[in-house]
Amino acid sequence: MSARQLFWDEDGAAGIWSLFIFVTCTIVAGLAVDGTNAMRAREHLQATADIASHAGLIELIRGGSDDEIRSAVAASVETNMPQTVFGNTIGTASNTITIGHYQNGSIGPSNSAADNAVAVTLQQNTTLGNAVPTFLLKLIGLSSWNIATTSAAVMDEAGECASNDGIFAFGEIKMTSTSEIGAGFCIYSKDVVEMSNHNNFLPGSNIGMPDTANCSHCTDSHNPGVQAALFEANMQLEDVETHVDTVVYSLLGTGYDTSPTDDFLANVGALSDLSALAALDYNTAKIKKGSIISISGGDFESMPTVPSGLIYAVYCSSPLSTYGAISPSPSSGNGNGKNSGSSNANVKTLDFETTAGTSITDVAIVTDCKIKFGDAAYIQNSIIATTSTSNQSISASSKARIGSGEMTCPSTEKVVVMTKGDLSVPAAMETNNVDFYIVGDAHLASGTSSQATKLGTSFYVGGDIHISAQGNWYACGDDTDSLAAEIGVIRHVITN
Repeated sequence: MSARQLFWDEDGAAGIWSLFIFVTCTIVAGLAVDGTNAMRAREHLQATADIASHAGLIELIRGGSDDEIRSAVAASVETNMPQTVFGNTIGTASNTITIGHYQNGSIGPSNSAADNAVAVTLQQNTTLGNAVPTFLLKLIGLSSWNIATTSAAVMDEAGECASNDGIFAFGEIKMTSTSEIGAGFCIYSKDVVEMSNHNNFLPGSNIGMPDTANCSHCTDSHNPGVQAALFEANMQLEDVETHVDTVVYSLLGTGYDTSPTDDFLANVGALSDLSALAALDYNTAKIKKGSIISISGGDFESMPTVPSGLIYAVYCSSPLSTYGAISPSPSSGNGNGKNSGSSNANVKTLDFETTAGTSITDVAIVTDCKIKFGDAAYIQNSIIATTSTSNQSISASSKARIGSGEMTCPSTEKVVVMTKGDLSVPAAMETNNVDFYIVGDAHLASGTSSQATKLGTSFYVGGDIHISAQGNWYACGDDTDSLAAEIGVIRHVITN
């Protein structure tokens, strides 16, 4: 029977119709089965790319090289889509992993900004030999799907929080007395926030953590305004010890990053009277603004005033490792200056005291001593950093004054206090426009003082912080510089 006869024959027509129905059903079923399988494969590929770009960005944040970043991405991809099962989805890493700066919807090199993004493209296709196979659609000639996904992770600024206007802790934040939290001020813990009742969160204030279930009494009935202030985010806090080391090494001239020293010197005035150093046998003709002065703790305490515009490397054990530091002339035969005898004996804690009407100002002090801010301590526009790891490396009197003497913003009297140990000070100590960087734990104990309001005072703590005295915390909104730790959030973006 010819095809024409088959077409007109009723049995032939039914056969062709059946074939048409079969093909149509195959296409529909294939799209349902194989299409769903392709969608699932794409979702798996996308999730793997998201996790891999995140892993690469974390390595970037840690300071890894491009090769280390690519290795981190490849390891993440292998964990979630092993080649033995899915083939080589990453292809050639140099072509499918982009490291650069995210701007205006694209990632590429930047001459003025550091890298802050990692993009990853993953594929399953015939070229790589791992295309997603079909089951039903292969009957009509479509044997596989080619799929590709791209994920870009960016380290972006945390819009709601700035490190110089908040309380930040890698451990627990515990507030056992009532406080008022002003607009722009941020409380953030990588762990848990525990509060008592009756804290007042003003509009524009912020309190956050990775899981808001770990915030006690975070309801308006317990703490008015807290529900509007509450946010959930896994913010990336710069490692406190790394930040302290960067600033300390920069000030001592032994670090590769000169920015902290440059920013410090940009904010201090000219040299003041050097007679106190001359009395200790320092050759003042060699001293200029920004000079590093190597000095013992006893000699430092013996000075009636502290000449400004300088960086002091104050030691309680042996001279600190510095580059280009100026030491006293060896006139007494021991190389430590004419007061190197009794004034140096048994000094383990550097006691800051100032005479009435004066302050320690426009200086950077790096020391291995413990630090105590005494009753008459008055510190302005300075950096005070200790490498002591003691459980009370910094202590203070409630009468000490650190930072701006006036409640004004922005402040020209900013103070940065750093320690590699713990801090324990009265919460009522006067601190306006002060940034504390504590590698260990911080305890703000109750005390008596007329100064309960803190303006532009921040705590950046590697351990726990416990605040057991009431007070008001208000933001100042000063611009950050290299002396401030970095805070950011990781987000995924769509790229061009």
